[in-house]
Amino acid sequence: MGADILLYSLPHCELTDERIDKITKTVEAVSDKDVLDYNENYLLMELPDLGDMDMVYGEGSELEALATLVRTDILEACFEVLKDADNPRDMASISFPGLGYRVLMTGGMSWGDNPTESSNYLDKVSNFEPLWDLLQKFAEEDCPWQ
Repeated sequence: MGADILLYSLPHCELTDERIDKITKTVEAVSDKDVLDYNENYLLMELPDLGDMDMVYGEGSELEALATLVRTDILEACFEVLKDADNPRDMASISFPGLGYRVLMTGGMSWGDNPTESSNYLDKVSNFEPLWDLLQKFAEEDCPWQ
């Protein structure tokens, strides 16, 4: 059994108050079902038992409460990685020829764990299509050669 290389990427954009608001609204607009399916498909976080959720949030509200937990996790990961994107210690901002924006990348060899701290965050965000599309739009706006 050997190590595997894992690479993670995300459009590199500046984070402003207006963009934070748009990012938040974009994630909140995704249906509870789609958010929970995303969590299940990409194994982002282990969710509490639905019975426990009834006790905390009231009967019948468990799916909404679980989706809120996943949304919060996605948003926190997004903001954490982008706030340090201009001076990353374990990421690189790369420009590819023909691509109209910069890309944040991180990764490395893995023996069953994430190779960098930033990869934990990028893993939660990079496959969430509505968010990727918005961040790509922002990154294209920020691109100096556009």
